[in-house]
Amino acid sequence: MYVTCKHRTFPSWYHMSNPLSLFFMYSYQKDERFIENLLNAKKFCISCGEHYCESCRDNYGPFAENIVGVHQFPEPEILPSMIENPESFLPQKIPPVNVLIAINLHNDILTCLPEFCHQHGISTVIVPVEIGELVPKGLEQQISDDFDQYTIEYSFPRPFCALKRSSRFFGINKFIEYFQVGYPQMEFSVQNNILTECKIIQTAPCGNTFYICQELVRNRSRISRRLKELISKAHHAYPCNASMKEDIILGDTTLHIAGYIHREAIYSAILDRNHSLKAKQLINLKNELEELRLNSLAKLDKS
Repeated sequence: MYVTCKHRTFPSWYHMSNPLSLFFMYSYQKDERFIENLLNAKKFCISCGEHYCESCRDNYGPFAENIVGVHQFPEPEILPSMIENPESFLPQKIPPVNVLIAINLHNDILTCLPEFCHQHGISTVIVPVEIGELVPKGLEQQISDDFDQYTIEYSFPRPFCALKRSSRFFGINKFIEYFQVGYPQMEFSVQNNILTECKIIQTAPCGNTFYICQELVRNRSRISRRLKELISKAHHAYPCNASMKEDIILGDTTLHIAGYIHREAIYSAILDRNHSLKAKQLINLKNELEELRLNSLAKLDKS
């Protein structure tokens, strides 16, 4: 038996010794960016330009051997609004796999995932909500209940970079820790109020965290009120997968939420490791961080 992937095929025994195996389901071409981030191919990130690349991703991955297969569906817009037999769109055979990642699937196909995972022995499922309208809250709750019935672990991060460790699900935590993806985490070095070095502990699943932090360090960004603008500019310069449409649950676009997440993570990292900042700088950063958590990111914690 062979697992058919978009670019090549693997014998089913090839991945059996891997500690954590992934199977991707997705609809849009751009969703492959999450896969490419894990593969960390040489030409994956070209945002800095060929002559300015400083190889900031050299120590990340690659996790090619952990990806046992991918399955691409037609885009939801070209499928009927209601699919009579959505299970017919799912692959009939897949290799043994620990974690299923399902991105931007038609909502009728999503409802089939609990039964599909139960049949194939999949213990953990992550459904990144990059486009809010594809996963309304009622549907998320329905599918969550079905996962609970099968004792399958699950997460619905809005968007993917909102993925955090769980107090309920060990498999979600293992995925985050092993692949170093989810809610961004980093460490900064600061000299004379300038960001001079950055170590990425955990990247956004699309890889944006590497680019944003590299831009801040390369441009010797100062810790000032303009830092907010610099983070936002770098975030928008990278091909973020989150949607520009408003997510009703979040009350904002998932693209904006992804930007707020990175700003909160960067502010937290600076404040955590750099206590030598002047009082005014500390107060300004703390005030902006508090505003982010109380307003822009408040609904994220409740979603």
